[in-house]
Amino acid sequence: MVKNYFKIALRNFWKTRLTSLINIGSLAIGIACCIIIILFVKNEWTFDQFHAKSERLYRVYNRTEAPRGGMQNFTYTPFNVTRLMDADYDDLESFSTFSSFPQQVEYKDQNFAETVNMVSKGFFKMFDFPVLTGSTKSALESPEDIVITKDIAEKYFATTGAVGEQLKMTLGEEDKIFTVVAVLDELPSNSSLSFQFLISDENAKLVFPEPVINTWHMIMGSNYVLFKEGVSPKDFEDKLVSLVDKVLGKDRDRPYSIHLQPMLDIHLNNDFPPAYAAVSDPKYTYILSGIAALILILGCVNFMILSVGKSSARAKEIGVRKAIGASRSQLSKQLISEGVLLAVLSLGVALLLARVALPMFNELANNNLKMELGIGNIMMFIGLSALVGLVASIYPAFIISAFQPTKVLKGGASSAGGKHYFKMALVTGQFVLSIFLVSTTVLMQKQLNFLQTKNLGFDIDQVISIPINVPSARGLRDQIAQGLDKAQLLKTKLASNSNIMDLGVSSQNFGQGGWIQLGWTEPETENLRQFRMNAVDPGYIPSLKMELIAGRNFEADNEADKRRSIIVNEAFVEEFGLDNPIGAKIPNSNAIDHEIIGVVKDFHFASLHSKIEPLILTQNIQIGFSAANNISLEADPSPKVLARIAPNSFDATLEQIKSDWVKVYGDEPFDFNFIDAGLARQYQAEQNLGKIVSAATFLALLIGSMGLFALATLTMNERIKEISVRKVLGAPMNNIIMLLSKSYVLIIVIALIISVPMTIYFAESWMSEFEYRIGIGGDSFLLAGGATLFIAIVTISYQCLKVARANPAQTLSAE
Repeated sequence: MVKNYFKIALRNFWKTRLTSLINIGSLAIGIACCIIIILFVKNEWTFDQFHAKSERLYRVYNRTEAPRGGMQNFTYTPFNVTRLMDADYDDLESFSTFSSFPQQVEYKDQNFAETVNMVSKGFFKMFDFPVLTGSTKSALESPEDIVITKDIAEKYFATTGAVGEQLKMTLGEEDKIFTVVAVLDELPSNSSLSFQFLISDENAKLVFPEPVINTWHMIMGSNYVLFKEGVSPKDFEDKLVSLVDKVLGKDRDRPYSIHLQPMLDIHLNNDFPPAYAAVSDPKYTYILSGIAALILILGCVNFMILSVGKSSARAKEIGVRKAIGASRSQLSKQLISEGVLLAVLSLGVALLLARVALPMFNELANNNLKMELGIGNIMMFIGLSALVGLVASIYPAFIISAFQPTKVLKGGASSAGGKHYFKMALVTGQFVLSIFLVSTTVLMQKQLNFLQTKNLGFDIDQVISIPINVPSARGLRDQIAQGLDKAQLLKTKLASNSNIMDLGVSSQNFGQGGWIQLGWTEPETENLRQFRMNAVDPGYIPSLKMELIAGRNFEADNEADKRRSIIVNEAFVEEFGLDNPIGAKIPNSNAIDHEIIGVVKDFHFASLHSKIEPLILTQNIQIGFSAANNISLEADPSPKVLARIAPNSFDATLEQIKSDWVKVYGDEPFDFNFIDAGLARQYQAEQNLGKIVSAATFLALLIGSMGLFALATLTMNERIKEISVRKVLGAPMNNIIMLLSKSYVLIIVIALIISVPMTIYFAESWMSEFEYRIGIGGDSFLLAGGATLFIAIVTISYQCLKVARANPAQTLSAE
């Protein structure tokens, strides 16, 4: 019986080659999209599960009062918090800090600017990263140990067998030699932690001043703990109240508590700031899954429409089979088995498509997925395709197996009642999904274009940022202060270059994380007040063409400006209620002597996801630090020289800058980046999603067009005698074409009406993440509906013209 079903299926595939190829193509595209998204979702939902003790791993975070009421979480925590936990309680199996800092690494008289991470000696007792050479069992127990990754080993030593090799770093004022004790393989793509160099946090005292290491008022790294088996994290969290009271006192001026977040919860929980961990918005996982499901549904709808549409061609076959004794269940099984077989055949094409498309998807999703065809994945994909075939063929099988042999063998009606309406409903649903994707793509592109073209309050055209190395600095303040002085040396050298139009210095850069955040609690109201800070020089504001709306800029030779002047933005004036800001001060009596000399028009120093926060610009960072008892740092504060290069002279000017760099700093590593590239990275996730939705829209329209073409072919063949009669009776060509196409126009209008609320809901949900966004206008829907209608008319026009031009004499000759 099964063999007979198989033969009949192959015979029918060959007889209806066009529709069979369209069905295979539609299902293959849908299954390929699902395969890729399954790999993506599997990767997202298994983050950090490769650690053997992942169920007992937790990240420490603190919760404190937010500036405008409520509470906020910080995943940067005090440097010594886990050491104090381990000292006071017996519940931890191990613990580790995880912090990073920019560092100059030297090997054989070559210097490289790198980012180095410091961790505790218990790091490798907690986390399981693949080791290529060496051992991590006792790694980092010595302050001179260093663990590097495969790419770093190949970069410095041209081999992964680098154990025993040495690297030199200057930490604070000490030159230190580190010995490689292990080389790690490529880190798993589903790891929340990313690094290239690991050294022991016993070296922290060389990099940071002792008060910074021990204070709880400055947060600059993350902390992780591994609980002993059987320990309840909730019970342990309750114990931490006494630790906070011990360190900060019970009568502290604002709420402060320590909590624990499961390691397995980090990646897909964007309620917490990311810190060093890679965090993904789970909404994008659902969106991509939904897109793949939509494309697969379109493929299934194509199958249903074409199967029902060509049912008349199999009417006599079904009638004969029933007449000689075939039951309806047998016919249904045969028809369903044909659908499942066709879906499994589609799987082979889908695997090829998925393999070709996966590198492109990886680029868009900023991922490194690999298509591994293990037995588990193969069985899952076969099961998926069989399920798709089953779902897609159930209704056509139900319709076709219901044919009455007494009617179809006499040439009567060959379908069950309602077949036409269901077919039209399926076509309408297909257009609803297509228009939804088209209009969504249009709105997303408009929002992304808005992000790229909105006036941000500064001009960064042709501006590059040149980071300054400060290897001997100890602590944040020393790093910024030394860097500002060192940056002036390069700025002075570059000032004579006629191709450099503007020069400035800044400790913070656009698009590279949050600027230094400072805060204090008002004793009278117990409200938390916060502002951001950037250390700059007098050239900063004019070099970026910012607008001063009150007061003046810093003056280059004004010692009072260097010592006591600050410039604030409009948000600062509004936040602190300064009616006459010029000459005013930060409203905190602890701040050292200073005054506001200017107000700069608000500019977007963070992304458009968030509102503009209060900001001060200063040449003396001690002003800001003295006004705060809470300091948060997210981005590298090493000063950068900003240089605007004249058009059409970039390559020659850059070579001159490199030459001047060597004259000023010798063999220190040189690097630069375009500021606008950093800004663009802030919206990389949205841009990538937009590209994925655009690709999905193209695939949806392709599947829809394929199905519509085949359906139009079947429909026109069914109506060819009707059209011939109309032509004999004198119907003009244009009336016939309008008659054949008007039903599709009506379907698209209905689909447009249905898709509008769906699109509005999705677009408003997606754009709610942006503080600054476009409105949703009707033009996007008109464009989507018009584009879909145009594609539909082009698709069916060939068949319409073919039928309209047919010779009635030939068509009606058999009548």
